Amino acid sequence: MKAIVLLSVALLFLLMILLGTVTRSRESFSAATSMPDTTEPVKAPTTITEKCAAVYNATIDKKVSDITTRENDQIAACTWIGIYPPPATR
Repeated sequence: MKAIVLLSVALLFLLMILLGTVTRSRESFSAATSMPDTTEPVKAPTTITEKCAAVYNATIDKKVSDITTRENDQIAACTWIGIYPPPATR
């Protein structure tokens, strides 16, 4: 049971890396230690659902042969968690 939990956590972390929601430790450390720029408004963090929706919108009209390896990996990650294609909104 413990192995299944660890595997699922590792797969979720890999998914977050593929979708770009996790940065490398050096980048996050330098961002955390630098002074914040107060002139720009703070943006709300994007969710995995929004990232998958962006991947879907970017690839919906492409032929399979035109999809890049990165886009293919992102599609596979979003499909694995069950939100590709994204749910319809009203």
